[in-house]
Amino acid sequence: GPLVLLQLALCVSAQCPFARHRSVGTRVTPDQLKKLSVASDTATVNTSDEWLGEIPGATNSSDPLVRANLQFQQTYTAAGRTLLPDPVLLIEGEYLVMLRRDNATGNFTRTEAHPFTPMLYHNLKMVCHLSLHTVVAVLPYLRGLAPFPRQDLQNILDGLPTPADLVPRFTNASQAQRQLAMLSNVRAFVNATLAKGNTSVSEVTTFARSQTAPIWLNVHDAALAQIEMLISVMKGVKSSLPLVEWQGLRFVATASHMALRGSLVAQVFARVLSDDPAHPNLSPNQPNDRFILLEDYLINEDTVEKLLGTHFTDYAAGTIFFNDELRLHSDILADATEQILVAIFGGEQHQLKK
Repeated sequence: GPLVLLQLALCVSAQCPFARHRSVGTRVTPDQLKKLSVASDTATVNTSDEWLGEIPGATNSSDPLVRANLQFQQTYTAAGRTLLPDPVLLIEGEYLVMLRRDNATGNFTRTEAHPFTPMLYHNLKMVCHLSLHTVVAVLPYLRGLAPFPRQDLQNILDGLPTPADLVPRFTNASQAQRQLAMLSNVRAFVNATLAKGNTSVSEVTTFARSQTAPIWLNVHDAALAQIEMLISVMKGVKSSLPLVEWQGLRFVATASHMALRGSLVAQVFARVLSDDPAHPNLSPNQPNDRFILLEDYLINEDTVEKLLGTHFTDYAAGTIFFNDELRLHSDILADATEQILVAIFGGEQHQLKK
């Protein structure tokens, strides 16, 4: 699972010899492997080359057991490809992609791609990011880890959109006014902070909490826009397929590490695919034979650094904005999504964020 992958990645980052081999075209020899396994804590490895996360002993093609295992992997993959019902639906970025088997090759290829995220979703989200950007920019300063970020704040101020940039993006007058108020609050806080040349946890928290209510309204409106479009797209796909194909259809989606819990797509699929949409199985521990949710990154040293940095940033930002250090460790749309889906399909709300 993700925890095991993270542990492996940290092992790689710590130069563990059992989780390293040289990149394309090279392998650790049996003699090298023996030396590393005997004295792994004192072994020296040239780390100037790029390293990948495979275990060297499992890729040594001179070992007959390894060759037999590689044959097993090929057979296993081929069997899975053959057994997989046709077609498959894949969430790829912001598209719902239909994959069908190519009878000539046996491989799955794209046959359809349907966008399911309206621009309103992005506009609402980007306005929220103006406030988050402002808070994140001063976090290292507030922790005493960096000087006052004057240039960063000036860059934020210089890069803010004008009211004329925002208003045409929102056809709903109430939404438009909300965005203008949030923009005005960001500009006022940054101007005041630059004029003082300092700020405090109390001041930053007061600013963030003043933005929390409109942020939640934006989150709700963004979730509603995406849910309505995704359900509409899925209804269109369903109506275009024979019943037997729909009943055998498999869905695969990805989400970022932080948005995996309470994922909007996962909640929508759980209800659309359920025989009882008002009472779907939302337990992450219960297997679903029609839907798979994956994390959308590959682990290496760079992604581990970024992932852990995201954790610490979101602990602080979650506390400042929502008085909950774990609030940003799940899909920010999770609660609004559940509320909207309950209104559409019925059932009860379970407060996913808790």
